[in-house]
Amino acid sequence: MKVVYFLGSLNRTAPNTVILNIILNIDIDKIKIISLNKSKDDNYKSFLDEKGIEYYEYNSFKYAFFGIFKIKKELESYDLVHLNTYHPNVFGYILSKIGLNKRYIATCHAVENQEAVSSNKKAIDKFKSFIRLNLHKYIYKRQDLTVGVSQEVEKYLDGIRCKNAMTIYNGVDYEDFPLFKNKEPNKIVIDFCQVGHVINLKNQMFSIQLIEFLKHKGIDSKLHIFGDFNVDAKYYSELTKYINNGHLKENIIFYGNLQFKELFDRLQDMDILMMPSFSEGLPLGLIEAFYFQLPAIVSKNGGMKEIVKDNINGLVIDIENTTDYEKIYQYISSQQYINDGKSARKMALNKYSSQNMAAKYFQEYKKLLW
Repeated sequence: MKVVYFLGSLNRTAPNTVILNIILNIDIDKIKIISLNKSKDDNYKSFLDEKGIEYYEYNSFKYAFFGIFKIKKELESYDLVHLNTYHPNVFGYILSKIGLNKRYIATCHAVENQEAVSSNKKAIDKFKSFIRLNLHKYIYKRQDLTVGVSQEVEKYLDGIRCKNAMTIYNGVDYEDFPLFKNKEPNKIVIDFCQVGHVINLKNQMFSIQLIEFLKHKGIDSKLHIFGDFNVDAKYYSELTKYINNGHLKENIIFYGNLQFKELFDRLQDMDILMMPSFSEGLPLGLIEAFYFQLPAIVSKNGGMKEIVKDNINGLVIDIENTTDYEKIYQYISSQQYINDGKSARKMALNKYSSQNMAAKYFQEYKKLLW
């Protein structure tokens, strides 16, 4: 079996990590990665070189498009084309139209119509999202198989008349994670954290207001925000203004982008993960945090509620209902989150490893080819 993977870039994004975790845990004859855009300095190139995985990176989608007939010829000997995210699906559709008659599988990571509404972006960004949504409707249903990373994403795919959709949950390569160290019991300060770009979609404001609420309740807590705060300057300014006006500067810490090693070192010392997003497919940050024995407080939006259950490995909350702050306060006061963290770690290792995910993809590869 020979498989070619199309990625939007080789950047260290969650969707690219999912594909990498498949590649590293799958036993097939030949693998090739084609990146349709030039990646940033922080990318997977050195890792791919180290593992001996063949890849080629184009400077932009335009350059890849100009070379599409060359790509078609190079891929004649391959059996399966795996497309990951938006640009690769567009490119794969064009390849099929010019005669690359292979089996095509796509992985979809997001609910496009919800993200368009939730992101609070400029008009041009919403227009681009509208275009993507309509291309989703046209392209995804023409693939031999489309995989949603959660049941919520599969439901979205069904809604755009993609009848060949299924769910395979994301998996994490826990074997490559640092050695887990036991949590410090009876901590005086509760350390919350949130991982992801500082943008309206991720709803860091909810987490900040939670810390304010807990402060008024007499709970000593901090919120550690890991992620780029330069993506949406206006939103970041709103957050910092709220923090300053509420005298919360000692309670809220922005770290910016961190390398994985430093991020994981920080997560070792956290107590609870916050993910009050307006929309998510299935964030890797969630199942990565489980490894570090962090229960998760998540919104009921997207795929998070499918793997987080109340008083088992965290809490599912309604971010539109401010009374749920009281629910979180009771959760912390009872120290239920400590037991939930232990349960979250066990669940992660048993169910959300990259080995489990890759095995499921491999079964689908075989069904498509044989």
